[in-house]
Amino acid sequence: MFIFNRTTTLNRNRLMEATMAWDEVAGLVTRITGVGVNVFATLFGDTGNTLSWSCRADTQAELGEMTAKLNGNEEYLAWALAAISLRLARMMASIRPVSACVSR
Repeated sequence: MFIFNRTTTLNRNRLMEATMAWDEVAGLVTRITGVGVNVFATLFGDTGNTLSWSCRADTQAELGEMTAKLNGNEEYLAWALAAISLRLARMMASIRPVSACVSR
């Protein structure tokens, strides 16, 4: 199993707008891919304007299928381009096997 995590640092000058947009896109991704997306905010460590999403996939092929669905969806691409042009946030993404996320 793999956990895909995307973290974004929201533009402090547009914090409310960016927070609503990122919550909206989690629902959009769930609708397009059929995979539940968890949205959470960082309370400790990162800055208070940090949001993350995560979802799980059993295989890398499943992650590839989700990505292909998103890249082929005009509504998602329009949202992504609008978010970039509005400079709502900057993003980082990571994919890790679950075994790498479990402390031993």
